[in-house]
Amino acid sequence: MKNKYCKYSVIIGILIIIGAISIEMHEIMLKYGCGDFPSHIAGARDLTVKNYSLLTYIYRFLLTLIDNNQIIVMFLSACVVLGVVITAYLIKEVVTDIDDAQAYIMAFCGYIMNPIFIPALNPYRVFGVQASGQWHSPTLLVVKLFLSLSLYYYVKIHKRREIKDYIALAVTLALATGVKPNLTICFGAIWGIEALWYLFSKNENQHRKRFLSYLLVGVPSILILLLQYSIMYGTGASDDGGIAIMPFYCLRLRTVHPFMSIVQTLAFPLFVLVISWKRIQKSFIGRFIWGMTVIAYIQHLFLVETGIRMQDGNWTWGTSICNFGLLVISMCFYYEYLKDTIKNKNTKSIVLCVVGGTLLLAHLIAGIVYIYNVFVSKNMFI
Repeated sequence: MKNKYCKYSVIIGILIIIGAISIEMHEIMLKYGCGDFPSHIAGARDLTVKNYSLLTYIYRFLLTLIDNNQIIVMFLSACVVLGVVITAYLIKEVVTDIDDAQAYIMAFCGYIMNPIFIPALNPYRVFGVQASGQWHSPTLLVVKLFLSLSLYYYVKIHKRREIKDYIALAVTLALATGVKPNLTICFGAIWGIEALWYLFSKNENQHRKRFLSYLLVGVPSILILLLQYSIMYGTGASDDGGIAIMPFYCLRLRTVHPFMSIVQTLAFPLFVLVISWKRIQKSFIGRFIWGMTVIAYIQHLFLVETGIRMQDGNWTWGTSICNFGLLVISMCFYYEYLKDTIKNKNTKSIVLCVVGGTLLLAHLIAGIVYIYNVFVSKNMFI
């Protein structure tokens, strides 16, 4: 009973803390006019604005219920809390013997962590380093929820192949696409590669059924993507922008050492990839999240959105979203490696665990310091 009480106390405490952080972040953005939130609110209140994002229309609906920005703050904070819960469920699906409290702690860390901050390499904590722990964009916070939910159903599909999981994934990806398309573009690319593998594999009858199921999952999201593209770049769009190939343009935005920014961002996942290579390459979720991240970085390295949003570096969002999932799944593999090390007591493995733990702690400290600095400076762009 005591252990159960402690477990639920930890879980409730984590959810209260992350909810409080989210509320304070959005309050700062509203009060001091920093971050993307104020412009999103303004766009939602201006009914003449035609926006590609589903969030704009959710904001408008909420404002018809209560004409106060606080209702949107509470909605977004609820999304953050729910995102931590779903991430914890994802972790429990990947690491089946993990304790509930441990899963929630890892999920909380995933939401907090940021790239390791080295001022000599890059002056910003979250810009120019593909940070997953950015709070200035409510859109990213909501998409992180959908990433965890998408990966959760992906794991479920691989475990039991039930129709309800395919339907749930299709709905999740469609909603995620409606909010911001970057997640679905990265997820869909690897999902499509996996579908083609089933199409051309030897077990033709069974695998072609899976191919068809995979194909149907992607249809709603593709239709939404086409609609969004027409809103953003079609006839009557607000600007003459588009998508162009411009190598390393986004990577070089707001950074001093572009390629080192990738190392700062992925230090812990890259280390876990090295020490757990065999386990990761045999794991469907390990291959999938790394595949998503590679796709995200290919887009980030070579594509650019032209027009009035060219300086926004919007192709960075795919990396920020995928890096969140990669950090979470990497913690799962590190947890497994740590268990094996405790069991076998191998000296080399102990040293590697210490190094991995140090990198993990560095990411976590970077995220905590960023949040603290925002609270003190009232500025999101640091």
